[in-house]
Amino acid sequence: FILLTAVIVVTLFSFVTTAKVQCSGGKFNKLVRKHKKCLKAGFVSELEGCSGEGEGELDTLCSKIEKALAGCDYKCPVNGKYGKWGKWSACSMECGGGIRSSTRVCDKPAPAWGGKDCKKKAVKTKKCNKKPCPTTTPPYSTSNTPSPTTPTMG
Repeated sequence: FILLTAVIVVTLFSFVTTAKVQCSGGKFNKLVRKHKKCLKAGFVSELEGCSGEGEGELDTLCSKIEKALAGCDYKCPVNGKYGKWGKWSACSMECGGGIRSSTRVCDKPAPAWGGKDCKKKAVKTKKCNKKPCPTTTPPYSTSNTPSPTTPTMG
């Protein structure tokens, strides 16, 4: 196992040190994949958006990979996460059933550098003011004679 690890480290190390890094294409994508493996193994990254904690033999190799990526101004993708739900809005109706809503924003953190957008709902609703509206009867007259609207001359 130790010999295999050493061979892998030496192979990766020589790839990083001898290859002139282009900031796109197959070799660049290979470096990005190797950097992700470093992060999963616990490598502490200094690149923006990257996180990981650890130590060990991979530190030298991962540092070389990171240095090559930094030369390309590479930043780790940051997936978006929602912030807290906002306050509920006023009800859309005073009676008879309405709806109110609450929203949240995908900004804790916002997606960056190719990271994924938030997936769940950003708006939730609920019913409100469910009581029926009071009914009112318009005033009516019992006679069939119209009421005078203008004074008559006499």
